Amino acid sequence: SRQLTSFIEFGAGPALHCMEMARTLSKVTAVDLSQEMITYAEEKARALGLSVRCERGDMINYSSTELYDLAALLMDSTSYLLTNADVIAHLRSVSKVLNSNGIYILEMSHPKSVYEISQSTVNDWEMKKDDITVKIQWGKEGDKFDPITQQTEVSVRLEYVDGENRGV
Repeated sequence: SRQLTSFIEFGAGPALHCMEMARTLSKVTAVDLSQEMITYAEEKARALGLSVRCERGDMINYSSTELYDLAALLMDSTSYLLTNADVIAHLRSVSKVLNSNGIYILEMSHPKSVYEISQSTVNDWEMKKDDITVKIQWGKEGDKFDPITQQTEVSVRLEYVDGENRGV
């Protein structure tokens, strides 16, 4: 057994996982395609006093001279890899930034969820903070699934209540 010292997350979004890893690891990198997410993550890390390198990059064709003990693609972000060629290119990119005995974690939906052609997975959740309530529905019955491309057009509904203000 050995001590992990470095972590890279692809499709990191607001980099919340990276923030947690930066509490104990010496080298943490968040990679996301969205500059807005990278800017947000940098501001959040700075406010928390954490050292997280935030980098705008494409997880499909990512390259770096840095090597990491642990890499991850979490929260079903594999759904952004739309073709088999994208998946293969991504895995090759990851293999080049992992130490020889590095670990790669993929958090994905179970294939059964993807191949249920007759229905889409529906997830609902609600979050509250102070006077703000946000309700999200991810997917709805009847969302279109293409079995050839293995892609689903997922419906998303976001509803918020902020005091007297409501929106959908």
